[in-house]
Amino acid sequence: MNANEFFSDILAVTVLPISRVINVAGIEKTIFIKRISAGDRLKLTPGNKIAISGGVSSGAEFSLQDLIQKQHVLVAMCIVDEKGKTLFQNAEAVSKLPDALIKELYKCAEDVNREVDEAGKPE
Repeated sequence: MNANEFFSDILAVTVLPISRVINVAGIEKTIFIKRISAGDRLKLTPGNKIAISGGVSSGAEFSLQDLIQKQHVLVAMCIVDEKGKTLFQNAEAVSKLPDALIKELYKCAEDVNREVDEAGKPE
């Protein structure tokens, strides 16, 4: 038995998109978000370094542009149609949307893919 077979019950559930309702400019829209894979998470963190000394993090430096770019990448990876097909080819396609819409999409994508035990539970 391989890992995919062993975890098939978990994998079957985690590939289903999760729906959320967003409100932008007074218009409500149901969107769908997929959970990212471990490989996707690696793509979101290239070159990130955090210095730890004596068990305490001294922090990390990121430019605002880097943070916004990562938000656009997460939206491109996660926002899908009801069948799970991605809607954006890349982060550049996301960047052409109105900022208010991107912020709402990002909030939902971040919520579903947060690195905590409660992340991604349907509302």
